[in-house]
Amino acid sequence: MKLGIQKKLILMALTIGLLPIIILSSISISRSSQEIKNEVEASTKLYAVLTKERIENFFNSRAGDAIILTHSSTIIEGLEGINTFSLSKEAQETVRTDFKTLLSSAVTYYHYTDIFITNMYNEVVFSVNYNPLDLAPLVGSGEFTSTAMTGVQNWSKPFRNSFIDDNIMVLATPVYSKTSDKQPIGTLNIVLNQNDLNLLVSAGIEKLPKGSEAYIINEENQLLTLTQKAPFNENVTLTDALNTTAANKINALAGTEYLVSFDETNYSGMTAITTITDVKIGDLYAGLIIDVDRAMALINMSNMRKQMLMIGTFISMISILMSIWMSQTLKKPIYKSMKHIERIARFDLEENYDHNLLKRNDEFGILYKGIVTIVENMRNILEKMDDASSRVKAATLSLSDDLRNSKTGLEKVSQAINSISESSTEQAGYAVSGSEATVALKEMLVKDSEIQSTMNVDLSQMKQIVYDGKSNIDALSVINLQSLSANEAVLKSVTKSNADSKRIEEATTLIEEISRHTNLLALNASIEAARAGEHGKGFSVVADEIRKLAEESNQATAHIQKIIDGIYKDQNSVVQTVNELVKTANKQSEVVNLTQSHYDSIEKAIENISLLMDAISAARIEIDHLKDTIKDQTAKLAELSQENSASTQEVTAILEVQTMAMAHIETASGELGALATVLDEQIRTFKL
Repeated sequence: MKLGIQKKLILMALTIGLLPIIILSSISISRSSQEIKNEVEASTKLYAVLTKERIENFFNSRAGDAIILTHSSTIIEGLEGINTFSLSKEAQETVRTDFKTLLSSAVTYYHYTDIFITNMYNEVVFSVNYNPLDLAPLVGSGEFTSTAMTGVQNWSKPFRNSFIDDNIMVLATPVYSKTSDKQPIGTLNIVLNQNDLNLLVSAGIEKLPKGSEAYIINEENQLLTLTQKAPFNENVTLTDALNTTAANKINALAGTEYLVSFDETNYSGMTAITTITDVKIGDLYAGLIIDVDRAMALINMSNMRKQMLMIGTFISMISILMSIWMSQTLKKPIYKSMKHIERIARFDLEENYDHNLLKRNDEFGILYKGIVTIVENMRNILEKMDDASSRVKAATLSLSDDLRNSKTGLEKVSQAINSISESSTEQAGYAVSGSEATVALKEMLVKDSEIQSTMNVDLSQMKQIVYDGKSNIDALSVINLQSLSANEAVLKSVTKSNADSKRIEEATTLIEEISRHTNLLALNASIEAARAGEHGKGFSVVADEIRKLAEESNQATAHIQKIIDGIYKDQNSVVQTVNELVKTANKQSEVVNLTQSHYDSIEKAIENISLLMDAISAARIEIDHLKDTIKDQTAKLAELSQENSASTQEVTAILEVQTMAMAHIETASGELGALATVLDEQIRTFKL
């Protein structure tokens, strides 16, 4: 379908003016919608976090309060007395009064439904607000007190109690005596009602968008709290199960902290932005669901769409009017420019311009000037092409001459390469001969290595023999020193024994002198006893005994003297023998030292021979290394010769290719001359 410029401008104005507005509006609405969703998601997540913390703190605080109460002396002592069943009625009433005084303030302050106490036999013995007998069915309906009696503080699940006529939860805490913490003596039980759970969820819900609801459900999708903004049935908790998509997703959290869905239908049929997270109600894991009315959250988006539509309509009308005016203004200069372009299409490049249009400074004047500039440039290009065509013809003739000269040079290069190839082949033969010589040298080095290995083995054996001889000399030297030391010790002992014998001889002489004096004294005593007559007989007997003792002492000293004389003779003989042994040991030490020096000389000679062998081995290794180097270099030389030969063949092939290329270039040069002639003919078709 052909459209005039006016219709095209109107269509362009509508496209340029209206389409961006539609696109920008869509993007803006989409972004705004997403931002609103993000804001709703953030606010619901924040509410969920705060609610989880509030619930967690609430239940932890109640558990802590219960533990504090169970440590109260009033509770412990009262339970101990009740468990004895020996309290009088007055004492029992006093205990109950003390219990009530302590626990009533907690019930009043925290709005507990009740606090009751059971004894060690799981019997209700006290209740703040009810008759203990009325609570017996409540205790029997669950296992929370039995679990507490095992020493574990625990929460019951939420359940309906017909006597209290409410949904309740019970926190059972074990109570221990002051003397033992192994077996509880009873339990303290705090009763929470449905309103306590409702208040935990309702706190702070006013910060969510209007129409929002929050509630908790258990694993069976039963409500644990009433919906906050519009409770649809106050008796629905713990009875009916919700059959909604959000409720069915509770068990699918699987460790995910939050699940957010933007198009969920809740229990009342409302399309909601739903946030789901898990919470812990006492010891029970449950789900917290927050529903935000999607229509209320996105109500501003509808108004934004209406405003965008009105703005788009207004801009479209303005664009159409401006397009009509612009089409009337642009039609004439565009027509003149098109006429001039048609002349260019007919190869008419004569200077026949509209000077009034050239004087305009608007876009159409610039466009027409551009067309004129194109014509002038084409005229210049055609003139240059004509000149270039003449030059191409001359260049093709010169190129033909150069190609003939190049062919002659290539033939000479080919001859030189053939000569290089022959030299490379001869060089490869020399390299093979050198390689064979290195193989012979390797065989000689192997034989030399075998001889050297034999010598090294002999030297090692000689070293071992010298080492063993030196070890024996060292052992002999040690033994000789030990013998010399022992002889010297014996000599010292004998010398000391001589000195001791002399001291014994002196003591014997002293004893002999004492014995002689004693004998004289005994003789004098006998004489004096004889003078005394009868009175001296007893003294005379004593004097005779002393004289006999003195004579025995003389005989003993004489015998000791003989023994000492014999010891003197033996000691003198030992001293002579030991002196001979010392002299022999000294001579033996001199011989050992001389032998040691000879072994040292032999060891030095072996070390010198070993060093020479090491030098020979190093020289052989160096020769072997040089042989390998020569062999490698010879191999490389052979490879280079082969590579050189191959390279000359490649160069020959390349020269052949270049020769063929020269022939092709010569053919192309002839064709280029022909094309230059055709180009010259084409240039003549333009009117200049």
